[in-house]
Parts: sequence; C-alpha cells; structure tokens
Amino acid sequence: MPSTIKVSSDVGFTLELSVTRLTPDTIQVVTSVESSHGSMDPTIFVRLGQPASVSVADLGLELTTRPSGGYRFLLADVAA
Repeated sequence: MPSTIKVSSDVGFTLELSVTRLTPDTIQVVTSVESSHGSMDPTIFVRLGQPASVSVADLGLELTTRPSGGYRFLLADVAA
C-alpha cells in the first residue's frame, strides 16, 4: 500500500509523492509536479540512499530516500 504526501508552495508549485516499497532496498515513487514552468507526472525507481532525478523540458526533480523508521524524502531540487 503506498504512502502519499502532497506539498504546495506560495512560490508556485505543487508536489505530490506516492511511495511503495518494492524490495528491501528499492522504492517506487510516483510523482506529480505542477508549476508555473510546466507539469510532469513521472514514476521514479529509487534505491535507498541513492539520488534519483528526472526532468521534462525545463522542469526537474531530484530526490533521495533514506530509511528512518519509515521513509524521509529530501527534496533536493524542483527547478525550472
């Protein structure tokens, strides 16, 4: 069963992440990013502790997952 978090910002973006553990060290992250620069809805497969990134046109997302009882997401960059 996925866990989901949604974040909105007054600087003009909305980010939604739905997370499902696939293996002991691999996480599937289904994302939705909406911003004034565009939108994207990629699915990213992330190994714990390793950065993963995706970009579509001028919009990019980079994230790293780390185990901490559950999962903690470090949003490194949502940039245009």
